[in-house]
Amino acid sequence: MKIILHADDFGFDKDTCQATIELFEKGILKSATIMVNMPASCIAIEYARQHPEFSFGVHLTYVDGLQPVSHPQEISSLTDNDGLFLPSNVVRKKALMGKIHKKDIVIESLGQINVLKEAGISVSHLDSHGHLHKFPVFLFAMKEICIQSGIHKIRRVQNVHLTKQPIFQPTTILNTLFDKYISSHFQTTDKFYMPANDMDSCWSDSLLKIISCFAPQSVLEIGVHPGYMEEWRKDEYRDICEFANSIKEIKQYESINWKEIY
Repeated sequence: MKIILHADDFGFDKDTCQATIELFEKGILKSATIMVNMPASCIAIEYARQHPEFSFGVHLTYVDGLQPVSHPQEISSLTDNDGLFLPSNVVRKKALMGKIHKKDIVIESLGQINVLKEAGISVSHLDSHGHLHKFPVFLFAMKEICIQSGIHKIRRVQNVHLTKQPIFQPTTILNTLFDKYISSHFQTTDKFYMPANDMDSCWSDSLLKIISCFAPQSVLEIGVHPGYMEEWRKDEYRDICEFANSIKEIKQYESINWKEIY
């Protein structure tokens, strides 16, 4: 089985950048997605420019008071009166109610993608802050974004969990439908696990037991948010190191990056 050890939030701040770079240098990570409109984006972009052997995608960001790349008036359904992105819970509600315009998502997404392209970085794939790209209006926008950008790989909805998910819960049903759409329309992995979804901690051994029964040809992405300052980021830093060290001893697992998915 092939496994992608991946970091989100590359560029979020100096702390996150330092932790992510250290994991690359240790040989733990082979992939990350960059936030292009954050205080430490320039650090992440420069590292990506210097290390084309890894894969770097765009961590598309549309929420929580951040400054968009586009002019706010061009993407008004995503921004407030101050020209900043709306809170994430507001964007989710608007998305479900059909009040986010697809063209706004396309404009801002292409703008963020172009920041990396103009820096000379080959963009491997797309995911999003808060997994917003799984919502219908964002998914429909992604089809157009992929055509215009030439990027056809997108993260799927999480389908690997440490605990059994309630089958008939509305969230589970919707996520299953969203995931089927992504796997039918885009290139993606077979499996995806992210500990931050349930604030899991010390997950390495539990995850190894779960994935031991996956098909040998499967591709699994494991996403983390490393850092040194916040406790949950420290936990994810520690856990991804523990997991990476464990799979080194198991010959059936091969570490790859997003560029190596075909």
